[in-house]
Amino acid sequence: MATVAPLVPLVGIARPFRMGAADLATVSGDDLRRTRVEQTFSTRASSAGDVGELAWDPSRGSRLDALRHAAASPAIADLASFYLQDALAQSLPDEQLRALTVLLDQETIELRAETQAANDATPHPKRVPAVVRVAR
Repeated sequence: MATVAPLVPLVGIARPFRMGAADLATVSGDDLRRTRVEQTFSTRASSAGDVGELAWDPSRGSRLDALRHAAASPAIADLASFYLQDALAQSLPDEQLRALTVLLDQETIELRAETQAANDATPHPKRVPAVVRVAR
C-alpha cells in the first residue's frame, strides 16, 4: 500500500516561544519533532497525588517534576530515564528514546535525550536531540 503525503506540511508553535512575522513563530520537520518532545517532557503529567497540568488531557506529559529537590545519585538518572520513556509511550508513541545523558549539579538536572521516529526502518534513522532542565 502506498503512503500518501499530507497536502499541507505539519507545523507547530516553536519552543521556546517567540514571535514570528505576525504571530508566534512556527516550526516543521525535525524542529517540530524536537519541540513536541521537549514540550511533552516539560509538561507535568498526572500521578497519584497530582491531577496533571493539562485539564483536557491530564495524562499527557512526564513526571520529571517529581525529581525536584532530589539528591544527585545514579538512581535519579535511572528514574529520569523511566519517566522519559513513559512520557513518550503515553504522549508521543511515534517517537522512541534512543539515547539519554543525565547531568546532575547542585541546582539543576539536565536531560539530553535523542529520539527517533518509531516507524523509521531505514539503516541510519534520523535522531532528534532534545534538552530539558529540572530545577532542584
